[in-house]
Amino acid sequence: MKGQRTVKRIVWLAISAVAVSVPVWVYAQRAMDVQTLPGLTSEVQRKDAQSGEILDRKTVETGTKELQEMIALGDKLWHSRDLPMSGNGQACNMCHADGSVTHPETYPKYKPQLGHVATVQEMMGWCIAIPNQGKPYPLGSKEMNALEAYMNWNNRGQIMEIGAAPSNS
Repeated sequence: MKGQRTVKRIVWLAISAVAVSVPVWVYAQRAMDVQTLPGLTSEVQRKDAQSGEILDRKTVETGTKELQEMIALGDKLWHSRDLPMSGNGQACNMCHADGSVTHPETYPKYKPQLGHVATVQEMMGWCIAIPNQGKPYPLGSKEMNALEAYMNWNNRGQIMEIGAAPSNS
């Protein structure tokens, strides 16, 4: 009888220890995750990003509207022949109808035309400068982001297939 009480007590203590330690471990892990999020400079920003508070309904609606506007601008740029990005009257659409055959899901990848691993915006800049004989927009500009948004929107649903596996060297 006494042995059964001892076993029950040990089991109860073990369960209690797990029940107390798991939440402490989870809290500690979240605290470490919050500290390592890039681009979030203040403690408040990190906590908000971790807790989801920055994704309230108004923020989501604003983001959706802004993204729709970027995709629309990208559509206009993609099909236009008379902007500075088209020096010879060609448009992106002439080679890549509605953003097809662009494979944004495979970037970054090595591009022989550039001689290095390139981002999708670097490749778009090359296409604007060489085949279209135009003046590319700066990387990260509103126009380049719009072109990328339009291209990605047209390629939505594709499986991510980055250009290579990590080397083991």
